[in-house]
Amino acid sequence: EEAIKALDRVLALRPDKPDYLFRYGMCCSSLYRFGRAAAAYRRFLEVAPHSPDAQKVREALIQAESMRTGILWGRELCVRQTIFRGFTTKA
Repeated sequence: EEAIKALDRVLALRPDKPDYLFRYGMCCSSLYRFGRAAAAYRRFLEVAPHSPDAQKVREALIQAESMRTGILWGRELCVRQTIFRGFTTKA
């Protein structure tokens, strides 16, 4: 959490620094903030598409996006099951 706050401050000053974007993405991923991680990885690829780390960042982006959408899908499924159970128990 503290690392994310520190990187937020640094990125406010240097928003196009690839190293910071990658570190920010990694910190966000480790704290299950996959949407923010994916945004940082996307920005990295905009700023430094030909970086030696670009392939690693693309892979991290794919993983963050799949985790983000998996979590959202999982939440939606839980909500739908709860609603469905509610209807079936009342009937």
